[in-house]
Amino acid sequence: MPRVCGAVIKAKEPEGMSAPEVVPVNSSTTRVLWFPPHRPNGAVTGYSIYVNDRLHGSVDNSSGSYLLGNLLPFTVYNIQVEVCTVYACTRSNITKTTTVEDLPTDLPSPHAQVISPRAVRLDWAHPGKPSGIMLGYEVLRRTLRSCTDGSTGVAPSSDSAHGLRFKCFYLQCPVGHSVCGTSCFHPETQICCGGLLHRRKPHHHCCNKHYFSWNETSNPVCCNGKLVPSHPNHQCCGGYYVLIKT
Repeated sequence: MPRVCGAVIKAKEPEGMSAPEVVPVNSSTTRVLWFPPHRPNGAVTGYSIYVNDRLHGSVDNSSGSYLLGNLLPFTVYNIQVEVCTVYACTRSNITKTTTVEDLPTDLPSPHAQVISPRAVRLDWAHPGKPSGIMLGYEVLRRTLRSCTDGSTGVAPSSDSAHGLRFKCFYLQCPVGHSVCGTSCFHPETQICCGGLLHRRKPHHHCCNKHYFSWNETSNPVCCNGKLVPSHPNHQCCGGYYVLIKT
C-alpha cells in the first residue's frame, strides 16, 4: 500500500497591527482609536484593549473605537490593542497617554491655632488626590455674623473699615410658601409687588410696589408707576409709554 504523509500547517498570527491613537476626553476618560492590521492572516473576530498590561474590555471586529473610562486624573497609562482571528492573536505596540488634570480632592480641614487676639496660625496637609501639578494655596477668610433669635429677626452690624452695613435675616416658611421681603406668604392667596404683600384679587396687576385694578382683557404694562394698555413696538422710556420706530 502507498504511504500517505500529512503536513501540519501552523496558523499565522495577524501582522501589521499599528499602535492605537489615544484622545483624552476628560480627567477620567479617553478614547482609543485604531486601524485593522495590514495582514490579518485570517478572519478578524474582535479586538481587546489592554491598560497597563491588563485587559480592560473587548469589542467586535466592526469597531475601531473604544471609550476607556474609570481612569485617574493626571496619570500615565500604557494602552495596547490586541487583534484576534479564529486561530491566533497579536498585540500592538504601546501608546503612552496622560489623562488631563482635575480639581484636587480629599483636602482635609486646616488646623487653626490662636496665637494672639489678632493672629491665628493655620496648618494644613496636602490633598489626598492632587489630580495635577500643585501650584500653591490660597487662604480665604470670611467673617461670620450671627442673626438674632426668632423667625424674622434682624441683626444690623457695621464694618468700620469700609463703612458698610449688613443685615441678616433668618426666615423659616412652611412648605409651598414663598418669601416677600421678610415675610412668608402663600402664592394662592397673596401676591408680592416690589417687596410688599397684597391680598390677591382678580383683575389686579403689580406695578412697582402697588397692586392696581385692571378690567381690560389684555395684560397691561407698568410705566412710571401706572398701568397702561400694551401696544406692539412700544416701550416705557423716560416715564412715557412711546412708540419705538425702526
